[in-house]
Amino acid sequence: MQKYFSRIDFKQVFFIGVFVVLALMLLNLSTRITEFQSVSKQKVKMQTEVARLGKTRDVLQTDLAFTTSEAAVDEWARSEGYLVQPGDIRIIPLVPDNATSVPTKAVVPTPGAIEKWEVWYALFLAE
Repeated sequence: MQKYFSRIDFKQVFFIGVFVVLALMLLNLSTRITEFQSVSKQKVKMQTEVARLGKTRDVLQTDLAFTTSEAAVDEWARSEGYLVQPGDIRIIPLVPDNATSVPTKAVVPTPGAIEKWEVWYALFLAE
Protein backbone atom coordinates (compact mmCIF):
# COMPACT_ATOMS: atom_id res chain seq x y z
CA MET A 1 0.00 0.00 0.00
CA GLN A 2 2.76 2.37 0.91
CA LYS A 3 4.27 1.84 -2.48
CA TYR A 4 0.99 2.61 -4.25
CA PHE A 5 0.51 5.98 -2.54
CA SER A 6 4.05 7.03 -3.21
CA ARG A 7 3.48 6.58 -6.95
CA ILE A 8 0.43 8.92 -7.01
CA ASP A 9 1.30 12.25 -8.48
CA PHE A 10 -0.55 14.97 -6.58
CA LYS A 11 -0.40 17.32 -9.59
CA GLN A 12 -2.46 14.81 -11.57
CA VAL A 13 -4.97 14.48 -8.72
CA PHE A 14 -5.20 18.29 -8.52
CA PHE A 15 -5.82 18.64 -12.28
CA ILE A 16 -8.39 15.84 -12.26
CA GLY A 17 -10.15 17.55 -9.37
CA VAL A 18 -10.11 20.89 -11.20
CA PHE A 19 -11.44 19.16 -14.33
CA VAL A 20 -14.31 17.57 -12.38
CA VAL A 21 -15.19 20.91 -10.76
CA LEU A 22 -15.15 22.67 -14.16
CA ALA A 23 -17.34 19.94 -15.68
CA LEU A 24 -19.88 20.37 -12.86
CA MET A 25 -19.80 24.14 -13.32
CA LEU A 26 -20.46 23.77 -17.07
CA LEU A 27 -23.43 21.49 -16.39
CA ASN A 28 -24.80 24.06 -13.95
CA LEU A 29 -24.19 26.82 -16.50
CA SER A 30 -26.12 24.89 -19.14
CA THR A 31 -29.08 24.55 -16.79
CA ARG A 32 -28.96 28.24 -15.96
CA ILE A 33 -28.82 29.23 -19.65
CA THR A 34 -31.89 27.11 -20.39
CA GLU A 35 -33.72 28.69 -17.47
CA PHE A 36 -32.65 32.17 -18.62
CA GLN A 37 -34.04 31.56 -22.11
CA SER A 38 -37.35 30.40 -20.65
CA VAL A 39 -37.59 33.43 -18.39
CA SER A 40 -36.68 35.72 -21.30
CA LYS A 41 -39.54 34.31 -23.38
CA GLN A 42 -41.93 34.84 -20.47
CA LYS A 43 -40.65 38.40 -20.11
CA VAL A 44 -41.44 39.16 -23.76
CA LYS A 45 -44.93 37.68 -23.37
CA MET A 46 -45.55 39.73 -20.24
CA GLN A 47 -44.31 42.93 -21.92
CA THR A 48 -46.72 42.30 -24.79
CA GLU A 49 -49.57 41.67 -22.36
CA VAL A 50 -48.74 44.83 -20.39
CA ALA A 51 -48.70 46.89 -23.60
CA ARG A 52 -52.07 45.43 -24.66
CA LEU A 53 -53.58 46.13 -21.25
CA GLY A 54 -52.18 49.66 -21.32
CA LYS A 55 -53.92 50.32 -24.64
CA THR A 56 -57.15 48.87 -23.23
CA ARG A 57 -56.81 51.16 -20.20
CA ASP A 58 -56.34 54.17 -22.47
CA VAL A 59 -59.45 53.30 -24.50
CA LEU A 60 -61.50 52.80 -21.34
CA GLN A 61 -60.29 56.11 -19.88
CA THR A 62 -61.28 57.84 -23.11
CA ASP A 63 -64.72 56.23 -22.98
CA LEU A 64 -65.09 57.19 -19.33
CA ALA A 65 -64.13 60.78 -20.07
CA PHE A 66 -66.71 60.92 -22.88
CA THR A 67 -69.51 59.34 -20.87
CA THR A 68 -69.10 61.87 -18.08
CA SER A 69 -69.05 64.83 -20.47
CA GLU A 70 -71.90 67.15 -21.44
CA ALA A 71 -71.72 65.91 -25.05
CA ALA A 72 -72.54 62.34 -23.99
CA VAL A 73 -75.48 63.47 -21.88
CA ASP A 74 -76.78 65.60 -24.76
CA GLU A 75 -76.37 62.72 -27.23
CA TRP A 76 -78.25 60.31 -24.96
CA ALA A 77 -81.01 62.83 -24.26
CA ARG A 78 -81.65 63.38 -27.95
CA SER A 79 -81.33 59.78 -29.17
CA GLU A 80 -82.67 57.58 -26.38
CA GLY A 81 -84.28 59.99 -23.92
CA TYR A 82 -86.44 61.66 -26.62
CA LEU A 83 -85.76 65.06 -25.12
CA VAL A 84 -85.48 68.33 -27.03
CA GLN A 85 -83.78 71.62 -26.40
CA PRO A 86 -85.65 74.91 -26.53
CA GLY A 87 -86.22 75.82 -30.17
CA ASP A 88 -86.10 72.20 -31.43
CA ILE A 89 -89.13 70.60 -33.05
CA ARG A 90 -89.87 67.09 -31.84
CA ILE A 91 -90.94 64.71 -34.60
CA ILE A 92 -92.61 61.44 -33.70
CA PRO A 93 -93.12 59.06 -36.65
CA LEU A 94 -96.57 57.46 -36.60
CA VAL A 95 -97.71 54.31 -38.38
CA PRO A 96 -100.87 54.81 -40.51
CA ASP A 97 -104.02 53.18 -39.14
CA ASN A 98 -104.67 51.08 -42.27
CA ALA A 99 -101.13 49.68 -42.45
CA THR A 100 -100.86 46.07 -41.39
CA SER A 101 -97.75 44.05 -41.51
CA VAL A 102 -98.12 40.73 -43.30
CA PRO A 103 -95.50 38.20 -42.38
CA THR A 104 -94.00 36.36 -45.31
CA LYS A 105 -93.78 32.64 -44.99
CA ALA A 106 -90.43 31.19 -45.87
CA VAL A 107 -90.57 27.82 -47.59
CA VAL A 108 -87.89 25.48 -46.32
CA PRO A 109 -87.39 22.44 -48.54
CA THR A 110 -87.26 19.18 -46.65
CA PRO A 111 -85.03 16.45 -48.02
CA GLY A 112 -86.82 13.31 -49.13
CA ALA A 113 -85.92 9.83 -48.01
CA ILE A 114 -83.25 8.23 -50.20
CA GLU A 115 -83.13 4.49 -50.64
CA LYS A 116 -79.87 2.67 -49.94
CA TRP A 117 -79.56 1.38 -53.48
CA GLU A 118 -79.78 4.99 -54.77
CA VAL A 119 -76.84 5.96 -52.59
CA TRP A 120 -74.75 3.03 -53.89
CA TYR A 121 -75.80 3.75 -57.46
CA ALA A 122 -74.76 7.43 -57.12
CA LEU A 123 -71.52 6.41 -55.48
CA PHE A 124 -70.34 3.98 -58.16
CA LEU A 125 -72.20 4.75 -61.37
CA ALA A 126 -73.12 8.43 -61.32
CA GLU A 127 -70.90 11.00 -63.00
